[in-house]
Amino acid sequence: MRCTRRRLLGFGLAGLFAIGCHAPTQHLRIVDRSAHSSADEYAARRGIDLRPDERNLLAYELSSESFELYVPKLSKALDPARAQAGLVWVSAGRSGAPPYSWASALDRLGVIWIGANAAGNRRSPPDRINLALDAAEYLRGLLASDRTRVLVAGFSGGARIASEAALLYPDVFAGALFAGAADYFRYVRSSDPRFAAWEPAFPPPSADLLVLAKAHRRYVFLTGSDDFNRALVRDVRGAYLSDGFSFARLLDVPQLAHEPPPVACFERALSDLLSKKRVTTPNEASPLQSANCEAPN
Repeated sequence: MRCTRRRLLGFGLAGLFAIGCHAPTQHLRIVDRSAHSSADEYAARRGIDLRPDERNLLAYELSSESFELYVPKLSKALDPARAQAGLVWVSAGRSGAPPYSWASALDRLGVIWIGANAAGNRRSPPDRINLALDAAEYLRGLLASDRTRVLVAGFSGGARIASEAALLYPDVFAGALFAGAADYFRYVRSSDPRFAAWEPAFPPPSADLLVLAKAHRRYVFLTGSDDFNRALVRDVRGAYLSDGFSFARLLDVPQLAHEPPPVACFERALSDLLSKKRVTTPNEASPLQSANCEAPN
């Protein structure tokens, strides 16, 4: 299948791309909202009080939203209960479906994918986060083997939203992949000479949730040598290290621009997030020999 890319406008970021072809998915609607996506929970996680008009901004009719579900081909019969994990995708564009080439990685690793449609960079951040929480709750109902193995991921503007969801809801998401962008809850010194610092994008998590995220959650940062957001990704990842996160791996791919990574890089990132092995040096930058994400000999 031939894939195309089209440039997205909006969200104040130039050069975002939507993926022009997707893996075959099940188009579905979710009826029940997650308890985590309520206005009260949104306010509590951020330590704020909401005015009535702000509460209205957080209201959406879930039954009017749609999602794309990809069930990995684990056998002739697609059985979600046999999947090993679930991935909630925060899209930068309109479709929540996975890129066509990534389906093989989801099959090999046994990962169910779900992504909200019409929840790209033009949608409000609260809606995007809450829809991801609704999708996570739906996935938890499908994962009979381990309901806790739900990840969140995104590319570019989607990675920024995934950053907030991952750190404010580490009790929901067991790990996260940030590709082509990342945000943090405090000022981060910039290695890009054009900027003194990267501003905080969301409030810090509560103390207990931050301990959970630092000690028991896995995070992978993915960028490339030709990515205009490379400094941002590397700097935010550096903040994770200096703040004591136990697993914050960097995949820095030669010749990769600001675009969704090749399937081998996507699969490598998911493998790092899903591994149950105890890693002695989890925070080292993973050196890559090529844009195919081959590890050095």
